Amino acid sequence: MYRVLLITSDSTGKKALKSGLLEQGFGVAVVEPQEVLKEDFNPGKIDVIIVDLERSQVEPHKLCHTLKRDRTLKDLPLLTKPLKISELLTRVRGVLDAPVP
Repeated sequence: MYRVLLITSDSTGKKALKSGLLEQGFGVAVVEPQEVLKEDFNPGKIDVIIVDLERSQVEPHKLCHTLKRDRTLKDLPLLTKPLKISELLTRVRGVLDAPVP
């Protein structure tokens, strides 16, 4: 099972995105952007990162810099959230070369 790290502070969108990813067979870890900036942040095994900073107080460049500095996350595909869940699922499958269930 592929695991997705979903970084978002949008509580409404978070539920819909997590649900959509789970329905398609992905494992999902959801964190607030502020959590990623903590020194002891460790999401475990992750295959792709989805970032939604639409309602976040964290500056996008600071978050991306932190992700790229982390040796376990720096080489992972990083996607920004599009508006439709279907488009997001297509992008996730594309970067992971994952089959459609």
